[in-house]
Formats: sequence, structure tokens, C-alpha cells
Amino acid sequence: MLVPTGALITLVQKGLQYLEMEANLCNCDAGPDEEFSFLQPLDLITKDVHELRKMVNERREKLQKDRNKESEKEHEGGQVRVKERERNEKEKECEKDGEKAETLKEREQQHDNQTSREMDTDQEDKVTVKHAENEAFGGPEPMDISTTSTSQPYEIPMSDVTVLEGHTSEVCACAWSPTGSLLASGSGDSTARIWTIAEGRCKSASLNGPLNVLVLKHVNGKTNEKSNDVTTLDWNGEGTLLATGSYDGQARIWTTNGELRSTLSKHKGPIFSLKWNKKGDYLLTGSCDQTAIVWDVKAEEWKQQFEFHS
Repeated sequence: MLVPTGALITLVQKGLQYLEMEANLCNCDAGPDEEFSFLQPLDLITKDVHELRKMVNERREKLQKDRNKESEKEHEGGQVRVKERERNEKEKECEKDGEKAETLKEREQQHDNQTSREMDTDQEDKVTVKHAENEAFGGPEPMDISTTSTSQPYEIPMSDVTVLEGHTSEVCACAWSPTGSLLASGSGDSTARIWTIAEGRCKSASLNGPLNVLVLKHVNGKTNEKSNDVTTLDWNGEGTLLATGSYDGQARIWTTNGELRSTLSKHKGPIFSLKWNKKGDYLLTGSCDQTAIVWDVKAEEWKQQFEFHS
């Protein structure tokens, strides 16, 4: 019987393939979906099946760790994209609100101008009728009457102006206390300030000396300054409490001594308006998250939320 040419090489190759198959399939931890791990010929010749299984397991563990890392990176990237999309949506909503407010303001201005023109026309007609009556009865000629409603500009001298310095960014809102000589201001530097304004004629800051001012900080270790811009503020009717709204979606209640009394958190977007009721026990806040909330200030809890603003 003749042995075919290359039979020995074929048998050796099949033996190595079988050994490689055994190292991959005889692992009790391997599932049917595990990837086949190819081994080097030198390892197949010099190592037994147990060592080969160990090599296959180590490769699979390393491959699984790499896959887990890639999955974590993709998950983190997805969260970043979601946050970025939410932030862009909030900015677009705020821009839409600003455009709507500007459109409404323009319409009101047009209506006021139309009303003013109608009043001027009516006044001119009355003056013309009066002139005709005087001429008909031989009376004296009337004096010229100015029908313009625009007041003449008046320049206030700097000696009558007091400049309040201290904010490091734009001032977004100001409000006088209904009682006393306190002025509250809110700024993009993440602070509100309560200024005590001296009575009497205003003088320059150098003559008045340092002003009495309380700084109400709206920052903490978890958020940055930009997210806490103070956008709106309002005093209660008694002038004992100051409510502030900020870009982080929180409303804060302060005493006239600068003490933070409570923090009201529920909005998911910046607060751009707030208002006390006359009694001073409820506070209404409006936000870019398209909701308005009524708060019980004493209980520090929200009573009702109005949604679906557009």
C-alpha cells in the first residue's frame, strides 16, 4: 500500500487544528457565541491542552474588558450628547420667549403711537373749530397751542447722581423696598445686593463715603457662576423679605439682613419672573421650562404648578 505524498504533513495539520478546536470548545465558561481564538503553531506544539485553554480564556477576558470600556465610553458620550441637546433646547425656548416678548412690545408701541396720533388729530380739530368760532364772533385771536405730547429732554447733572459700584457683571434687575431706603439689585456675577441709600441730596461716592451694602451670593460648590445669574427679584409688601430668581432654576428668599431664609427648587429651567401676592404668604415664579409655580413661602413647598405654556 502506497502512502500518499504529504500524508504526514496533512495528519500533523489536522492534529494541530483538532488541538486548537479542543482548546476553544472544551472550555466550560465558553458560550456558543464566543469568538474562535486562533493559536500560534509553536504554542500548539509546545503546550498541552490545559495551557492552551488558559491562553484562550485570557484572550477572551481581555477582549471582554476592552468591549466593556468601549461600551462605557459610548454610554458617557450618549449622556453628554443628551445634556447638550437639552441645553440647546432650553436656549432655543428662551430665545423664542424673548422674541415673543419683543413682538408683543412692538405691537403695544404701535397701538400707543396710533392712539397718540388720534388724540393729536382730535385736538387739532378742536383748535380749528375754536378758531372759526372766534373769527365768526369777532373775538380775539387765540394763542398757539402745542399739540405734541413729547416732553423736552432734561439733563440731570452728575452732582445729583450716585453710582452704586460692586457688581462685576451686567445688572439684570433692580427693585426698591416698599418701606425704608433699601434698593435690591441682581447681576450676572451670581450675586444680588441690598444697598442702603442715604436720605437727602445725592452726592458723589467720594463725599458720601463707602455705601452700606449686603452681598447675597447665589453660588455653591456644585454649580458654576454662569448658571446662577440673578435674573429677577421682588420685595414682599412689608419690605421684610426679598425673593430672587436665578439661572439655575431656584428661587431664594432673603431677609433684609442678608440671611438666606429658604430655597425653592422645582423648576427645570432658568427663572425669569417672580411676584409676591399682596398678603406676602405666596410667591409666583415663571421659568423657561414653560411652567409657573405657586409657592407657600412659610411651608417652603409648592402648592400648584401651571404647565403647557408655549
